Amino acid sequence: MTAPSTDTPTLKDWTEKNGTSRAKYLINFLKATYGDKAQAENDFCYDWLPKQSTKINYSAFKMFEAMADGKIRMLINIGQNPAVSNANHSVTMQGLANLDLLVVVDIFETETASFWRDPKFKQDVATDVLLLPAASFLEKSGCITHSGRWLQWRDVCVSPPGHARTDLDILDQVFKQVRALYQNSTDPKDAPILNAIWDYGEKADYLEVLKEISGKIWQDRDVK
Repeated sequence: MTAPSTDTPTLKDWTEKNGTSRAKYLINFLKATYGDKAQAENDFCYDWLPKQSTKINYSAFKMFEAMADGKIRMLINIGQNPAVSNANHSVTMQGLANLDLLVVVDIFETETASFWRDPKFKQDVATDVLLLPAASFLEKSGCITHSGRWLQWRDVCVSPPGHARTDLDILDQVFKQVRALYQNSTDPKDAPILNAIWDYGEKADYLEVLKEISGKIWQDRDVK
């Protein structure tokens, strides 16, 4: 689906641009995200979705330029190594060095996690870097897809070592901790965080995520 943008500030605008068939998918997504808060009377909480600016390039390269310019202050990097893979190495390193906080989730220390050791930096880098040990593909269950259009389910072979955790577990805890920070907020801008449906269990379960993707009845009600 096309992401909402500043050119489509309302659900009606988005539907006129993308068609009623796609709008049904979007409304389903909004209901899954916000539950009973998403009603026809409030455009199914469409206002709560972030809107991309049509005047900003959101590509990975432009993202690192924005970091270098001080427009992005924090980055959570999961399973990627931009210090090696990005084409413009100089801008990438400048961007990382200009962050307040860099969180790297990976199975080992990557060049991105240790970018501050690069000899080109003549002075200390102020970026705080957190390296969170992740579980490998053998250490977590879940489904995978690839370019051959296969969908496969895999079971965990061995438990993650030490403090390593699955990416789902890490993201689950990040969201829960962030929501807790806003628990007593009455600011309308915090409503999307406080009202989001996040019911994957005390310890997030990949099966529960898969059920939501496939579609499920999340409350007792008649199916019509």
